[in-house]
Formats: sequence, structure tokens, C-alpha cells
Amino acid sequence: MGSYRSRGVALLALVLICFVVLSIFSVVAFSISTRTLGVERWQKEHYEKARLAYIARSAVNAAAEEIARYQQENGGSFDCFVSDPSNAKSVGTVGINDAGFTANLQLTVSGDIEPYLYIEGRSSNAKAGSVAVSALYDTQKKKIVDWGW
Repeated sequence: MGSYRSRGVALLALVLICFVVLSIFSVVAFSISTRTLGVERWQKEHYEKARLAYIARSAVNAAAEEIARYQQENGGSFDCFVSDPSNAKSVGTVGINDAGFTANLQLTVSGDIEPYLYIEGRSSNAKAGSVAVSALYDTQKKKIVDWGW
């Protein structure tokens, strides 16, 4: 009779040990999956920020190219925005929709520091926030001389 009791206790101990081991494996698997989801969420947000930075930088570069083209066509002047560009600021906003991605782009050109124009592109969307990229355009050299983030 005693050997049956010890066999039952051994079986119960084996079942409890298996339950504890499986519980530990389940907790570890759950922890790994939640961390993986967190990393994926961070990567997606980082990708969205990089995309916004690319849009803003491209807009600033395109504005600088357009100002340089205007200067070449008009004998070096850079009054393409207003009659007194050294004391003026021009701001424009554009909405961007592309394959499920939406963003707003605000482009600012300011002539506060002669002979430079300050060009800023700020792109934003609801998911990733906003990113601003700026450049200093030299009207005498007709090129961007400094970038800012």
C-alpha cells in the first residue's frame, strides 16, 4: 500500500514540476513577443520620422534650386518672393497624400540676414509628429552654404 502512495506523490510532483516549467516558458515567450512588438512600433515611428525628414529636406533643396534658377534668369537678383527680400518672409503650405501616407509641408523663405536667405521646411503628420530642416542660402554664391536640423 505504501508503494502506491509514493508513486502517486511522485506523479503529482512530476505534474507540478511540468506545470511550473511550462509556466516559465510561457512567461518568457510572452515577454519576448511584447518586446518584439515594441521594437516593431519604434522602427515604424523611426521610419515615419525619416520619411518626414526626407520630405522637408527635399523641399528645402528644391526651393534653393528654384531661387538659383530665378537668379540666373534675372541677372543675379533674388526678389522672386517680394520686392524687398532682405526684410521679408514667405510661407507656403502643401498637403501630401501618397499611398496611405499623409503629411503637411510648410516651407518658409526668409531674408533676415543679408546676403543670405533662410529656408526652412517643416513636415508633419499625426503619427510621427513634425520634423524641421533648415538651410542657409548664399545669394552671392547661389548655393546652400549650411544645413540645420
